[in-house]
Amino acid sequence: MLRYHKGLTAQSHISKSHDYGSDMLVHSVIDKMIQAGSSRLVKGMIFANVFLVILIALIDISTQDMSYEVWYLSLVFMILLGIVYLVTILKGRWNTQKKRIENSRLITISLLLLIASGILAFYQNVFIGIVGLQAYAESFAIAGILVLATILPYVLGIKDQVSSQCQDISFWHKVRYISKWVGRTSYGIALGVVICRIVIRWTRGDISTSTLAEGITWIKYLLDTLLLALVVIGCAIGIQRELKKGLKICRKAENMNKFGDIK
Repeated sequence: MLRYHKGLTAQSHISKSHDYGSDMLVHSVIDKMIQAGSSRLVKGMIFANVFLVILIALIDISTQDMSYEVWYLSLVFMILLGIVYLVTILKGRWNTQKKRIENSRLITISLLLLIASGILAFYQNVFIGIVGLQAYAESFAIAGILVLATILPYVLGIKDQVSSQCQDISFWHKVRYISKWVGRTSYGIALGVVICRIVIRWTRGDISTSTLAEGITWIKYLLDTLLLALVVIGCAIGIQRELKKGLKICRKAENMNKFGDIK
């Protein structure tokens, strides 16, 4: 004899999912922090930091007249390590086959560009003569934007906002439209950032590459420009993923509510 039991309502399923998620949040964060250490980029940055500290210390001991600004490179790499580690925790995904956490290509390229920008800023500081932390201002500002863009989709609670309106089927279509609009708009904004920064540089007349210092400055400017564009696109992709996660919860809840349990 078949018995049909009414399944959980969409809202009940969502509530149970949220309760379960709250219980597992601490464990998930701890696991992610441990797993982030398996990332190749994180390992490389840890090795680079240790190597730089030892190398700079040996140079300082042997020369005894080394500028203190050389130590900025070690400080810059420590800050970069923290940023790489944080972004990997938030965006990295565990690869069960390779048994390590991996970032998407977009995130990896963005982090590598940020590291290159930091190195060029150090060169400007020590060898070109840009005084103090002024050389690192733009690199650190972009790093801050990268971190904010990474955590923004989570802070906004997009997934929870979408899943809380599962019963409105028309809302699903709106979410899909918003997701497409966010993606297309991000490419337009990224292109606008690139064009605006190049035009600003052109109008200032700072496009000469006749000397090594001017060439390094121009290369760093282009790297920072490309990095800003990738940050915009990356933020949009993060928002799209959170929208899709919310819809996925809605589909599961709808299926349970529709079919119920059959015994």
